[in-house]
Amino acid sequence: MDITEVSAQRFELGIERFLAGQSITFGNVVFCKDPAGLLVVSSFSEHVHLESSSPGEALQKIRSSKQVLCSLAERSEAFASVANSLPRKYEFCFNDGKTSVLLASENNDKFNWCN
Repeated sequence: MDITEVSAQRFELGIERFLAGQSITFGNVVFCKDPAGLLVVSSFSEHVHLESSSPGEALQKIRSSKQVLCSLAERSEAFASVANSLPRKYEFCFNDGKTSVLLASENNDKFNWCN
């Protein structure tokens, strides 16, 4: 559920769904809790072709997703409470609408280029 530019009521519904275990999208970043208890923060390549993505783009997108996380936490105390209590994993993916490929991740401040 994308809660980027929605009414206050729909925003709160999105937060409730996140708290219940569903993923939400805010500012083109997807937030979900995985079964291992991590907050997974996923950003995506803007390129049309997988080969055009780079480690530099991944680092920039992960950095941006951290800012989006802070913005969302500022807007929702309930989200902030959960987000601040979970360890985080940041992912950078390529998604062409048919397939999704993990290109990079950051966990415990360690960046890993997967492609």
